[in-house]
Amino acid sequence: MLKDIVIKTINEFQKDCLELCKNHYPTVHNKGMSEHHLARTFIRRIETNFTHFKIENRVHPLETSEAFEHPAQFRISTAEGTIWLLSQHLLSANQNHRRRLFAEITNWHQEYSFAIQPNDFLVVLCDHWFTKSVSSRELLSWWHGDLPIDSKLYSQAGINLLSSETSFVQALDSQFGIAPCFITHGHPLLSNQARTKVFKYVQLYAIFEWQ
Repeated sequence: MLKDIVIKTINEFQKDCLELCKNHYPTVHNKGMSEHHLARTFIRRIETNFTHFKIENRVHPLETSEAFEHPAQFRISTAEGTIWLLSQHLLSANQNHRRRLFAEITNWHQEYSFAIQPNDFLVVLCDHWFTKSVSSRELLSWWHGDLPIDSKLYSQAGINLLSSETSFVQALDSQFGIAPCFITHGHPLLSNQARTKVFKYVQLYAIFEWQ
């Protein structure tokens, strides 16, 4: 049930981000969401869902967060299990930022390996504004391990996606022997005039069930 609630939260979280964008326009349109706002928006939504299903929960920021005053990493404890949340704003999709994301996951695992229980969930949230750089255009392929089936829609939006030689999923499988039980991406922002998806802004979501 916990995984279903997390997936439900991700789907509803996109609508919450759209509302946040309306309240903070043009900041989100110009820069994307901060890691702290990504995490807090997700937490508010999942707390609402837990309340709906009458599941008690406790939320604590992780001490491994770089900026503890504005944490982007949280532990959400319930009787059903624990959700570990890591968020990152990918200002760039280059190798340094990809390595930083992988390093944060590695640091989290090393720091909290004593507390991670079977069937706990790690949720990774990222966002990014596409640019014309090669690393940016490779991002979705790197995230999923392959190009999305609707690549033509990106081409129509002026984003020519490229295949990546490396893979986020393969790297985690090699390091930890885990694969995502849910991985996707979304475009929660809408253009002001046509009310169509803003493909140049993307959010990345992955759920890993720890064994």
